[in-house]
Amino acid sequence: MRGVRSDRQQGLAWRFTLVELMVAVSVMVLMMSLLAQAFTSMEGVWSMSNRRHEVYENGRILMEVLTQDLTAAVAKAHDRPGQHIRFHQPEPSGLWFVSGSETSAAAVSNLREVAYRFSGREVQRAFVDAAAGAAWNIYGARDNAADQAGYQTIVDGVLSMEFYCLDSGLNYYVPDAAAEETGLPRAVTVSAKLMDGASMKLWEQMPPGSAERQALEQRSARTFMKTIFLPANR
Repeated sequence: MRGVRSDRQQGLAWRFTLVELMVAVSVMVLMMSLLAQAFTSMEGVWSMSNRRHEVYENGRILMEVLTQDLTAAVAKAHDRPGQHIRFHQPEPSGLWFVSGSETSAAAVSNLREVAYRFSGREVQRAFVDAAAGAAWNIYGARDNAADQAGYQTIVDGVLSMEFYCLDSGLNYYVPDAAAEETGLPRAVTVSAKLMDGASMKLWEQMPPGSAERQALEQRSARTFMKTIFLPANR
């Protein structure tokens, strides 16, 4: 009897051990599942944080470069007899002007022609200074400043870009190279909607006007706006 009881006791002990093992495995699987979910969530937050950082960094760069050029802008009637230094906006997303911002080492003048445009989801900038020789002409109608090195990208991932020029009464107007008015605007308001590179690739694959595209744009795009006051009496 003792031998039979001993065998039964060992069997019960073995059964309890299997149950405990199954419970332990179940707990481990549950913990691994929770850890995987937490890791996936953290990865998503990290990825979103990186994308937002990219957008805000591009917005900062764009506004800094524009501010540097515009705060040194020059426009003057009859700088030489009958010759004007003009400020020109050929289209809402473009701007051409003369600026006293930094020029190349080979230039013999501290003035250069600067042009901005929105093209192919990029904000692009070109400039021509006196090192370009005959291509550089600060008088007359502005050209597109692409004669020297062509347009170069400042930031990409741009959904829209617009310039708004304000006169002395802070009313919107369009500076025209063919018009008699040759002074500087009182201020220029810049508006740009930017999106990170990964979201932009996905956005471009979606059908235009689709609800998914609009939702992605609302979720990922950011609009940056800045009013830059130009120097008076230049």
